[in-house]
Amino acid sequence: MISRTPCAQLGALARRRVSAFGAARDEAHDAVMFVCRRWSSGEPQERSGPAQRSTEKPAGAGGEESNPFEVPRPTWQQMFIAPLGSPIFVVCLLLLGPVLYFGNRADKRLEEENVRLREQRLSRRRARSDTDSEE
Repeated sequence: MISRTPCAQLGALARRRVSAFGAARDEAHDAVMFVCRRWSSGEPQERSGPAQRSTEKPAGAGGEESNPFEVPRPTWQQMFIAPLGSPIFVVCLLLLGPVLYFGNRADKRLEEENVRLREQRLSRRRARSDTDSEE
């Protein structure tokens, strides 16, 4: 048996089930394929039914059907605006300010402590070198 995509399997099943009705077979197959393509591509439903859709030829190279499972690449606007609706993203934005503020305060405090410890170390070194030179 040839391996098919789930949409193709549903289309074949629709053809077999309604084959006794003749013309209804093609309509059922077109309806199943229409729903599968719309569902897999994530495009909004059109108001026109599958009968009108089946008469139109898709724009493509030589009659090849496009892959119904291919996900279209998002535009840069969609990628930029998409995270703004996420609650986690908003919480992270709100927490970013205090984290930067307190991190900067801690850096200043640690830098002052490093300067103080450096001065102590240098004074001990001077005191040690003075005691060595007196002896």
